[in-house]
Amino acid sequence: MSNPTNGQSSQAGTNPADPAQAMAEAVAQATAISPQQLSAALADAVRRAVGAQVAEVAKKVAKSALGELLTDEVVAGMHESAQAAAAEALAPPTPQQQEAEAERKELHFKTVEDFVREYLSPCYAREVSRSGLEGQIRWCPMWHEHAEAVARLTAMWRAWEHLRHGEDVQMSQFWRDHADHHMAHLFDPKGTFEHCSVAKGHSEKLVPLPLEAAPPGAFGEAYEQLESGLIVPTGVVSRGEVVLEFP
Repeated sequence: MSNPTNGQSSQAGTNPADPAQAMAEAVAQATAISPQQLSAALADAVRRAVGAQVAEVAKKVAKSALGELLTDEVVAGMHESAQAAAAEALAPPTPQQQEAEAERKELHFKTVEDFVREYLSPCYAREVSRSGLEGQIRWCPMWHEHAEAVARLTAMWRAWEHLRHGEDVQMSQFWRDHADHHMAHLFDPKGTFEHCSVAKGHSEKLVPLPLEAAPPGAFGEAYEQLESGLIVPTGVVSRGEVVLEFP
């Protein structure tokens, strides 16, 4: 048989709300801290307190120094500079500036044909005439009869006209991002000049991609065009799409 007295004593000893027990635990925790830990904690607290005091003093010094520098004369000069900058920004362009802007907008090559003949063809000196190279590289002297070639070469021309005014890496960007990219597709033996060659001339064997008319509302249901022009799926299941159901 258990002793009721002993049971009550045990419960009182484990009660976390007992003030005596709480005090004993606090003393035990305090005495458990080593002198090294206590010293490090005190040093850290002192550093923080000193840093806070130094920051406060620095703010007062900076405010005082700024107040001494911002004399009425300095403030007036700042107002004059701001007014002059605003007037310059709002002023109409000078004749020299207008001439420079007109020169920048003026096309160096008037047409895409001028660009291809006078710039692109001399730059891209490739062996495209010898028989037997058709499987490696293709070119059609009548490139202007190919819609893809006209579109790509026009894009290259416009990019060149835009980037030619740059003074740093713009021409490198033109070759890396535009010229080499588009010309690789045009030179591709399986590209738009697949049935053409310098020796055999132009061919019209390639036809536009086969298409079927989209049903009413097809684009609005499956896709959405953002303000940026990006086309994204809306998540709506299109007609005829198979959806797998998992148990």
